Amino acid sequence: MLKLCDSSDFFRLERFCNVSDPFAAYVFCRAKCYGFSQPFCETWLSICEKEVKAVLSVFCKNAVLFASDSADFEELALFLETGGFKTLLTDSVTAGKLGFRDFNKKKALVFDGKRPDNTCIDKVDYKQVYSLLSECFPGEYGNEKEQYLTWLSDITFRQNRHFARVKTVIEDSQLCACALTVAETEKTAVIGGVCCAESKRGRGFAGRTVLSAVSELGKEGKDVFVFAKRDVAEGFYKKLGFSFYKDAAYIERN
Repeated sequence: MLKLCDSSDFFRLERFCNVSDPFAAYVFCRAKCYGFSQPFCETWLSICEKEVKAVLSVFCKNAVLFASDSADFEELALFLETGGFKTLLTDSVTAGKLGFRDFNKKKALVFDGKRPDNTCIDKVDYKQVYSLLSECFPGEYGNEKEQYLTWLSDITFRQNRHFARVKTVIEDSQLCACALTVAETEKTAVIGGVCCAESKRGRGFAGRTVLSAVSELGKEGKDVFVFAKRDVAEGFYKKLGFSFYKDAAYIERN
């Protein structure tokens, strides 16, 4: 049975997501940050014999699914077929059980290297950060003022509630690189939005922002994850101290 989550479901949602896993962190962070009454952020529970078997979060039509091995994948697949999302992030085993075959393959990585003593700047110029993100990820961040204002409202909302942080490297008053946490729980954090200005690449700036976040999060006792394409995972992130956790699937609905 699929059930739209409300406040009465919070504690069993918390129990199910109380693991160190990037997909669980994404889902639980969204629910805890935005609650259950926002039309742009829905949380669905897949329940069998009164036990939660899977959780689906749909935020602005971008879905994340965290499922146990005993989830009702047939029901979940039928539900997903109805639409309601434009992208779906889950692990590749779950994607296969749902019947997806054509998807972007990514690696979920966990930091298991030596915790660095690394510090970057926390106070940032949000316009510069968004400009750099839109330069490096044009498919995810648009150049329109309305898109920037929506992103600004969301990132400041999450930061004020300790569900996000931003790390940057500044040189000559210009932003060189940045890294964000896109999800945080008491146990887990997921780093994303890692990028470096084209003219500043090759100098280790992006790595500094990631390690600064890792250092801070490690002191708080959190496991740190990232999602990356295979070449970036085996190159950039491996050198920083990350190792393979599980295969991930990023599905885009046409």
